[in-house]
Amino acid sequence: MQEKKTVLLVDDDADFIDLTTTFLESKGYQVIAAYNGQEGMETARERRPDLIVLDVMMATMTEGFDISRQIKKDEKLKDIPVIMLTGLRKKERLPWTFEPDETWLPVTRFLEKPMSPVQLLKEIEKAIWKREEKEIGKDKYPVYEAIKFVVPGLEKEEAVNFVNFLLKTLERKNLLFKDWQIQRDVRRKVKIEIRIHVLSRFKKYEAKVNGLTEKIFEALEELEWKKKQSLVKNTRL
Repeated sequence: MQEKKTVLLVDDDADFIDLTTTFLESKGYQVIAAYNGQEGMETARERRPDLIVLDVMMATMTEGFDISRQIKKDEKLKDIPVIMLTGLRKKERLPWTFEPDETWLPVTRFLEKPMSPVQLLKEIEKAIWKREEKEIGKDKYPVYEAIKFVVPGLEKEEAVNFVNFLLKTLERKNLLFKDWQIQRDVRRKVKIEIRIHVLSRFKKYEAKVNGLTEKIFEALEELEWKKKQSLVKNTRL
């Protein structure tokens, strides 16, 4: 079963909460709700969600702005992506748009209401993906995704440890960023080593090991291709 990401909705609009909760849960997310800024802060500290969707106008016209700054100042919450939603600009007929700012509006994205659940989902997925990529590292992330796809039951820390083991194994065999077509023999040996490692630590995933190694090498090939493209681009500059 795929690990569920948790989204905290902070909005005083019960209809929005109900509709969005139903939609996100149907897409595999765990959703928790708060109906004002203070409740939102308390829930965020208690539950540590993967992402926060925050309204602006709640108890006051600008409560969401204040809460976004509190989140940014909180050591335990500051790295959680925040998507801010509001109809303030249209309601007040403001001639400008709001943009994220490190001090005054420290959020990941600022979006105008009304917004379709499908579009909100896209923004949520993008924000969570960017946060994970930043935490794990761009070079490691394709391999991490492959492991999580084939063995979704792994905890994040466990999966990251697996990625580190794998990359060290490949570096030890000088297999990173090489021509895969002329490395088939070494590649086969690495697959065996990966298999032994998986079976020694994650026995319940034995049936998925072959699929896992294939996915991992697909991810590494994609990583190699991106690195080559980057080198070509830098050479042209």
